[in-house]
Amino acid sequence: MINKLKEQALDKWFNNINTDIQQESFKFQDSCIPFGAGLGIGVICKHFEELQEIVDDDGWIEIKTRPLTYDEKLSYQHQDIIWMYDCELPDDGQEVLVTTSSGDVEKTFYHTEYFVFEDYEGPDDLLAWRPLPEGFKRK
Repeated sequence: MINKLKEQALDKWFNNINTDIQQESFKFQDSCIPFGAGLGIGVICKHFEELQEIVDDDGWIEIKTRPLTYDEKLSYQHQDIIWMYDCELPDDGQEVLVTTSSGDVEKTFYHTEYFVFEDYEGPDDLLAWRPLPEGFKRK
């Protein structure tokens, strides 16, 4: 079963392909070169790597960090911040699942004010996060 995020990503992928095919066909509009299926296949091949990422995506977002920039060091000089997340992060107060460095999966909240996942000291405690899955719905 496809989740909503994956469905949205696939819709975007198909729209990108459709847009590229329309742009390519426009190029051939006034030429003597016939426009055929080969062009569509070329466009799909161009976007194949994107499709592979969508299909392989299991919903987990790896937690990565980076050193602070000079401006960030100045901004946070009165706080104990020495690194910054360098990955997509949840919304403030969003409840998420995290994979800990010991391999456990746990539920927690993310807080943007302090750049923390609740109950975890820092990025060394966590490997990845993901939004909570949607609940079961009867058909």
